[in-house]
Amino acid sequence: MSIRDEFEHIIARMNANPDPIRSLQAVYQFKLGEGQFLQVKFHSGQVELFDGTPLRAECRIILSEQTLRKLINDQLNAVAAYMSGALKVEGKLSLAFKLSEVLKAYI
Repeated sequence: MSIRDEFEHIIARMNANPDPIRSLQAVYQFKLGEGQFLQVKFHSGQVELFDGTPLRAECRIILSEQTLRKLINDQLNAVAAYMSGALKVEGKLSLAFKLSEVLKAYI
């Protein structure tokens, strides 16, 4: 399964059960490699996925596809990934930690 497919799967679960994300209003950008970007927009309890960088992101997360898969599959703690340098954050660090908390409700 591609990483985009994994994002779509999680987003479908989020949109089906929006209570944990209702208060989250943000755009996250994931840089997964050279020129590979995905953006996730949280707004009013709904989530949308975008290829590329069409939106202004408040939080930009830089990591490898392998690290992202480990995070999505609950095989790696986001704080540990950040502290080890496997995950880098540009922009609002508080939003990155909020995303980590939200993902726990859907993994």
